[in-house]
Order: sequence, then structure tokens, then C-alpha cells
Amino acid sequence: ILQNFKTKLLLPIWTEAWPIGMVSTLGALMANTDIIILGWFRNLEQIGIYSTAQKLTLVLYLLPILASTSMLPALSRFASTDLNKMRYITNKMVKASFLFTIPVVICCFIFGKPVFNLLFGSQYVQSISIFKIMSLAIITIAPASIISNAMFALGKQRKLIPFICISLATNIILCLLTVPRFGIVGAAVSVTIAYTIGNILLINRYKKF
Repeated sequence: ILQNFKTKLLLPIWTEAWPIGMVSTLGALMANTDIIILGWFRNLEQIGIYSTAQKLTLVLYLLPILASTSMLPALSRFASTDLNKMRYITNKMVKASFLFTIPVVICCFIFGKPVFNLLFGSQYVQSISIFKIMSLAIITIAPASIISNAMFALGKQRKLIPFICISLATNIILCLLTVPRFGIVGAAVSVTIAYTIGNILLINRYKKF
């Protein structure tokens, strides 16, 4: 390890890596802000109902993220050899993501109740409406995850930071405004709006880029 250690690589690696760490940290904050604010205003029962819906929703979010990440090697290859090919693949994936996510959201609304009864029991009936609200965010999360990987492939990962900051700030403000009055429903609406705003801004920025 020491024999092949090159001090001159420390700065370039740090320059490329710190935005990735920042994106991951902000993403973790974004995923937990609503639960933290709920803890200030609501009891443990409400938090349990909300977190149950949130966990199932996060699994739903994970599917398009994994699919888009699997395309990262191809995007990275074309980013350095054929930008037109990369643009073509990215656009096709974004369009395909809408064809995938809209039926998924419809299925969440139709089969949400029987799925929750099967997995968690009838005592979590309040989680169903929370799950349905939060499932709407997948419509923009799927194309945004594809675009994020395209930005990584192009070495433009630091350009993602402002959009996550906007989502995080929006989520905090909306949760503080809605949770005291509307509880877990306010938190679900807030996080869905926050994800949607940040992802739409990212998609529009990528079009210009």
C-alpha cells in the first residue's frame, strides 16, 4: 500500500469525492427530517404509524434508484466517448421511468389497503393514506435518479447539491408549518412536495445542461 501511495492523488480524489459525501449526507437528512419534526409535536403511536408507511415507501423509491444505478457503467463509458449516445440513452431511460412509475402509483392507490392488511395488520390502517400520498413522489424520484447518475458520469456531482438543499429546506419549512396542525398527513404532504420540487428543478436544469 505504501509503496504505491501517491500523495499527488489526494487532492484530485478529494475534489471528486466530497460532493458525493455531501449528497449522501443531505439525502440522509432529507429522509429523516419529517420523523424528527413529528417527534417534537406528536406521540410515539403517530410516529409508529408514519414510519411504517415511510419504510414501505422507501422500498418503493429504491426500485428505480437501483435500476438507474445499474446503468451507471454504460453512462460513464459514453460520457467520455460519445456524448450523443449518452444523451440518447438518458432521454430514453427518463421516458421509460414515467411509463413505469405512473402504473406503480395507480397500483399503490388500488392495492395499498390489502397490502398493509397483509403485511402489518388492520391496526395500521392510518398508514395507508400516508403511503398513498408519499407514493406520488416516485413519479419524479425515478427520472431524477437517472439524471443524478448521468451527472455523476459526467463528473458534475457537485451540481446536485443545490437541488438537495432546496428539497431539504422545503421539507423543513413545510413540516414546521403543517405538522402541528395536520400531524402525520401534513408530514407526508410536506415531504412529497419537497421531493417533487427539488426533482423537477433538477430535471429542468439537466435539460439546459
